[in-house]
Amino acid sequence: SVYDRLFKTFSQYPNRLAGSTNLEACFNALESELKAAGLAPRHQTFPTIVQETERCVFTYDGKEVPGVYLTDNGPAPFVTPAPISGPVVYVGNGSVANLDGKDVKGAIAVIDASLTGIRIPDVFTHGAKAVVLVGDDKIDQWRMSRLCYTTATLVPRVYLSREAAQSAGLLLADGSRSGSLDARAVLKDKSAMNLWVELPCKSGWVADLGREEVLVLSARLDTYGFTPDYSPDLRYAANAALLADTAIALAQGGALNRHVVVVFFGSHYAAQEGARFFYHAIDMTDKSANDVDLSERAGRYETERKDIDAYLSFAQTQNVIESRTAIARELQQRLKKELISAVGRQREPLGKLRTELAGIEKTLKDEKGGNVEVPEGVVERRAALEAQITTADAERATWNELRTELVRGEFNNQDPINIAVYQTMMAKVIQDLELRRSEITKMIADNQTWIELGKVFANRDLVAHFDFDFANAQDPWMLSIINASSLYRSGGLDSGAYLRHLFAVSSIYYGTADGSEKGIQPGSDWKSLLYKPALSP
Repeated sequence: SVYDRLFKTFSQYPNRLAGSTNLEACFNALESELKAAGLAPRHQTFPTIVQETERCVFTYDGKEVPGVYLTDNGPAPFVTPAPISGPVVYVGNGSVANLDGKDVKGAIAVIDASLTGIRIPDVFTHGAKAVVLVGDDKIDQWRMSRLCYTTATLVPRVYLSREAAQSAGLLLADGSRSGSLDARAVLKDKSAMNLWVELPCKSGWVADLGREEVLVLSARLDTYGFTPDYSPDLRYAANAALLADTAIALAQGGALNRHVVVVFFGSHYAAQEGARFFYHAIDMTDKSANDVDLSERAGRYETERKDIDAYLSFAQTQNVIESRTAIARELQQRLKKELISAVGRQREPLGKLRTELAGIEKTLKDEKGGNVEVPEGVVERRAALEAQITTADAERATWNELRTELVRGEFNNQDPINIAVYQTMMAKVIQDLELRRSEITKMIADNQTWIELGKVFANRDLVAHFDFDFANAQDPWMLSIINASSLYRSGGLDSGAYLRHLFAVSSIYYGTADGSEKGIQPGSDWKSLLYKPALSP
């Protein structure tokens, strides 16, 4: 079946990170199934940033421990200039009580994440260099995420299964053996997407609202868990596979009354950005709420790209200093910024060289007075510093001369050094322009996919959005009404705010008062009933 084939594909990867080749393969399989059913899937593309692990190696007692994963570190990915080494100590839950009698200063602490009262901050307060979190089936990603997000961001921590920790002897570590952690994660620019498809429907069908209606069915396909590199998220893989199966079944059943859009979100990283961008494209079709629509945005992008093309054409063929055209003036400002930046970048390292030279000069002065013995190599170091400072001063003088030429509008084409510096600086200007042009080109392409999505919702009413999230097909289930009235909640749930939603859901269960709908309470053909206790808060 469609479900079986897709779930097999989705579940074979350790992660489906936004913009990854794993997720791309899953989207390709999904798209093939939809096309084979006669549907026309489309993409809504957008840029994103995702944590990517470059390396993560932990050794204990000279042996590499398998199955070690970096945790999600939010906006500050884990980077070490060199491996972190030290004695390895098991500290229970990491609390002060568990640290009693254990020396963790300069150590790598092993914390049992399944215990209550876990205290990562206490371990670092007592001098630990890094933490290895050991977990098992008793914990979930939400608990682990809360654990890490209540800790200072820039603390090194990795995750390891209990089985692997026991096998390596880490749960018995008493500090007599050493370990080393060599890890690095970076934030990478990625291109992400939502895959969506509109099911066949009857043209012009209108109900009580007086306009055509749109209904959205969704599931997310990407993953981003507590350990981003290992997050198969099989439940969501099943949800996406089931939604695809359902969409194809609906399409094969004939034209629907309403427009039904089925969307598979490709990034829930950064506060559900896939869903946010999906709805932004929809919201932008409402001209009563938006002064500028996506088509006008596309026009601005095209104008900027044309301007950049003109700048590039001029910069690559003419000297910008002696021209007084509008294009030349823009390029002159960009060249000026490059020259100012070059001076700024030189200032700190040059200052350090001057400070070091001043110290040496003082040492040599004291030596002449017979007060101190000059260490070996100091005279040679002074000569090297003086040469570096002289070179830097000459560079800065050339940069400042170019700035003067910009003001005068006269370029010294008789000095080879001046010409070489001009060419070097203009190459940076051109590089920045080419980078911006590639960004704008991608933005134009992305924006066009948003326009295509918005056309389905323009001048129509969005009447419902159902997200597929089924753990199985037997247990009681409940329509999610959390955050039905707002995107984020910082406090507890107020049941009163959800009474109207609960009333609507209870009508599904019990049926309507007039008997027009029988409901799905016991005795009906439904195998999996709604969770009845949730109907009475």
